[in-house]
Amino acid sequence: GCDSTYLLPYFNRALVYSHTNRPLKALADFDAAVRIDSTHALTYFNRAILRTRIGDYNRALEDYDRVARYSPDNVLVYYNRALLNTELGNLTDAAADCTRAIELYPDFANAYLHRSMLRELLRDRAGARRDRDTAQRKIAEYRARLTDSTYSIFADTTQRFDRLLSFDNSLSGRGFGSAAARTGESDELRLLPLFRFTFMRPDTAAAPPRSYVQRVEDFKRRIGNEHLVLTNADSNLSADTLLLLDRSYARRMRDDDASWTTHFERGVSQSLVRQYTGAVNSLTAAIELNPANPFLYLNRAVTRAEMIGFISSIDHSYGRLTLDDAPAGRGPAERKRTYSYDEAIADLNKALLLFPDLACAYYDRAGLHALSGNLPEACEDYTRAIELDPAFAEAYFNRGLVQLYMKDTRKGWLDISKAGELGIDRAYEVLKRRAPQND
Repeated sequence: GCDSTYLLPYFNRALVYSHTNRPLKALADFDAAVRIDSTHALTYFNRAILRTRIGDYNRALEDYDRVARYSPDNVLVYYNRALLNTELGNLTDAAADCTRAIELYPDFANAYLHRSMLRELLRDRAGARRDRDTAQRKIAEYRARLTDSTYSIFADTTQRFDRLLSFDNSLSGRGFGSAAARTGESDELRLLPLFRFTFMRPDTAAAPPRSYVQRVEDFKRRIGNEHLVLTNADSNLSADTLLLLDRSYARRMRDDDASWTTHFERGVSQSLVRQYTGAVNSLTAAIELNPANPFLYLNRAVTRAEMIGFISSIDHSYGRLTLDDAPAGRGPAERKRTYSYDEAIADLNKALLLFPDLACAYYDRAGLHALSGNLPEACEDYTRAIELDPAFAEAYFNRGLVQLYMKDTRKGWLDISKAGELGIDRAYEVLKRRAPQND
C-alpha cells in the first residue's frame, strides 16, 4: 500500500495554497497526492471543488465520478455533483444525483428543493410540486424539533463552491459510530459507538456488553423480532432489506391499532434508513403508550444523537479542513459550534431512573458527555458502567481515550491496555502507535 505519511504533506500544502488563492500550485500538489494514491477519495473531492471554483467543470465532474466510485455512500458527493451537473446543463444526471442523495439521507431538505427545480425544468410539474412540498414539510419538522442554532445548519446546506470542503469518509457510515468523538487525528483514537437496539441478520454473533441482562432478554422476547439485538455495531442488513422492513412496519401501523412494539420497531427501521425525524416521532409514540420502558428512551437518545451527528457533519464540512475531521466531535476546544445533546442525555437519565443498573445506558451517556465536552462527567459514567459490568471492554477503551485527552496518560494507557485484553483489537493499534516511550 501507499505511504500515507508521504501523501499528507502534498495534500495539506494543497489546502494552504487553495486558501491563499494560489490554485495552480494547489492543483499541482493535489496531482502529486493522487499519483501517490490513485484511490484517495479525499484528494479527488477537494480537487473537484477547486476545479469547479476556477471553472474547470468537466474535469471537476471526472473527479466527482471517482469519489462516487471510491466512496459510494457519501451523500454530499452526490449533492455536489448534482449542482455541478446542473451548471453543465446535464439536468437528467443532476436529478439522478439528487435522488441518490435523498436515498442516502431521506431528510435532506435541500436535495428535495434542488430536485424540485430540476423537475420543473424537465417539465415534470407534478414531481416538482411533490418535492417542494416534501422539502417544506421536512424543514418545518426540523424547525419544530431542533434548536435554532442546530436548525440553521439545515437551513443552508447548499454547497458553496467558493470554499474547499473536507471530504468526510465517516459520512458513509450508518450508525452513531461514524459520528463519534475523536480525541486525536488518528482513526484508532475515535470513541467506540453507542449501544442501542438495532436490526442485524439473525445468524450474526453480536457483541453486547459481556454480562447477561435478564431485562434485555425479556424485552427482546416481548418484541419478538428475530433481527433485534442490543449492540454498538452497524446493522449488517442490506439497504434493500432495511427498506422492506421499514415499509412492512409502516403497513402494520396503518392496518392495526399500532401497539407500542410496532412504533418501536418502526423507530428502529426509520433510524437505519436515516429518517431521523420520523424515527424520533415513532419512538415518542411508543413511549407515550409505554412510558415505563427504559429501552425506548435508550433508543430515542441514540437516534437523537445520530440526527445531530449528521447535521454536524455537514456543518463541519464548511469548517477547518483536515484529513480526519469527525462529524460530531473534534476536541471541545476545536469545535466552532456547540451541539446540544441535552434531549438525548435527558432520555438516558430517564432510562437510568427506570433501570438504574443498565450499564450500556451509563456508557451511552458518557459518550454524549464526551461529545458535549464534559469530560469529567464522561469519565464518571464510564466508571459506573464498568462497575456494573467489569468486562465492559468498550467502556474501558473509551474511558482510556477520554483520560488521554485530559492528559491523565498513565490511567489512559492502563484502560486501553485492559480493553485490548478484553477483546478490543483497536486498543493494540492505539498502544502500538501512541504509547509513550517512558511511562
